[in-house]
Amino acid sequence: LVASLFLGAMSPHSSARPGGFSPRGSPSQRAGHVTSRHATHAPAVPTLPAGQVSGRDITVRLSKTNSPQGIMYVFDHFGSAFNEINLCTCWNQLGKQRMSRRERADFFYSHERELLALRERTEAIVPRLTPRNLAGLPYGIARLGFRPAHRTMRLVAVEAVGRIGDFTSQELANIALAFATAGVHEEPLFDAVAAESCARIADFNAQELANTAWAFAKVGRRDAELFAAIEKEAEPRLDEFIAQGFANTAWAFATAGVPAEGLFDALARRAIPRMHEFKPQELANMAWAFAPAGFA
Repeated sequence: LVASLFLGAMSPHSSARPGGFSPRGSPSQRAGHVTSRHATHAPAVPTLPAGQVSGRDITVRLSKTNSPQGIMYVFDHFGSAFNEINLCTCWNQLGKQRMSRRERADFFYSHERELLALRERTEAIVPRLTPRNLAGLPYGIARLGFRPAHRTMRLVAVEAVGRIGDFTSQELANIALAFATAGVHEEPLFDAVAAESCARIADFNAQELANTAWAFAKVGRRDAELFAAIEKEAEPRLDEFIAQGFANTAWAFATAGVPAEGLFDALARRAIPRMHEFKPQELANMAWAFAPAGFA
């Protein structure tokens, strides 16, 4: 009965996407593509010795660059002076670039040398990253979709597990989200995030609750204690959720196959008066989630 209220929306996608984050699939890396309309291959410039440019200057340059080729030019030009923040900023700026599948594949092919050099530099500084950057770095890699850098993500996972107690609730949610989006299921990392999240679930805000549930469901995890903690914390706080948070939470519990009748009842009561806030995909995912949950 409740699900019928959502019918008429478009057919649901395989998963809802949390927090305004719209991950793209990793394009194949192959030769033979026509050069992207955005391609502006910069001439090779010798790297400058460290000390001739500050880390702050490099961050400003990266932030003002509006093309992936331009970001690679900054790395090629000032690579030897990049510090930890610059390297993380570089990945995150690359992840923000909008490219079609074809443009992305062309970019990976044309800039493979620079991207692999960026990966090597990044892996060398992983032990020095703060929890914030350990959570943020894989987010940029996941958004970019450069699969060879999944190796870097695995090194981040090892480092994060040993320092998981230093992570904030936002950092716990973000690192799980990044690895789930990239499809990199590092079991020890998800084990550590689950245990730490359960212990500190009251610290999570609405988006962090929804994103954590989504991430664990996306990688096929059904951590009963974690989902129970999220359900208990989320149910009385649903007024804090945006429409996307409703859809992501419902999708996560339905995908994980976790019984949560009380939560779904509460989701329905809160969502129906706010249906005008939902995008078609969010409505579709709500309808899809409610059907297997027994509310069809």
